[in-house]
Amino acid sequence: RSAAVSRESFGFCMERRRHPRVAQPLDGTWQGGSGAGRCRIADLSLSGCFVHSLSTPAAGDVTLVTIAHGDTRLTLRGRVVYVERTIGFGVQFQEMTADDESTLGALLQSLQAGTRT
Repeated sequence: RSAAVSRESFGFCMERRRHPRVAQPLDGTWQGGSGAGRCRIADLSLSGCFVHSLSTPAAGDVTLVTIAHGDTRLTLRGRVVYVERTIGFGVQFQEMTADDESTLGALLQSLQAGTRT
């Protein structure tokens, strides 16, 4: 008899995203207490993103992520919520200003529509 095993028992967690994400690669940089570098931003949403980077900060670190697309250059502060060594890390944005939210919202709409901002 085989026992049923849940995804949670293997360390998988339920989907925690609050906002829809756009899975389009964007150029960017990151900078934190444990390093900095160029990166590729993926899975961007109003609440966070995934940063593809060979060098990675530690989970819990505060980092600045700069996203570049067309004429838009946006730097957001966030906390590293998980790390996949040599692949990248997930960032949850924090302390966003109204202007940051507006610019990020416009960028996400542009990406969904397939236009450059």
